[in-house]
Amino acid sequence: MSRTIAVQGRPLLGAIAVGLAIVVPISATVRVLDRNVDDFDSSVWMWLPVVAIVAAYVVAGVVAGRGAPHAPLLHGAVAAVGTFAGWLGVRVAVPLVQGDDLGFGLRTVLVNALLAIGFGLLGAAFTRHDPTGL
Repeated sequence: MSRTIAVQGRPLLGAIAVGLAIVVPISATVRVLDRNVDDFDSSVWMWLPVVAIVAAYVVAGVVAGRGAPHAPLLHGAVAAVGTFAGWLGVRVAVPLVQGDDLGFGLRTVLVNALLAIGFGLLGAAFTRHDPTGL
């Protein structure tokens, strides 16, 4: 007897949208502040957006896990990495349009994707697991 886990698209897309609703405005704010404040990168205030982005991955995991109680960890991880992928698209498009350097490489992308997955799993762990899917 083989058990398969079906990925549910609607809760997943909803969770990714929630994550992006948090990440994209934060990222845009950081971009504006970075251009206008001389030492923003070395400021203590730079930790605030980092914590908010981590929280967005956790929230995406919680939302996805609640929407798919039969497989909350799978949905939480995919929602968080989906949030990261959506943010990465914006993060890459803006500098390319403006003719700026990206400022990061493939290793950074992979490490951040793994961190997003981990925080998405953490968020999904806060949800109730229902193996029957009811």
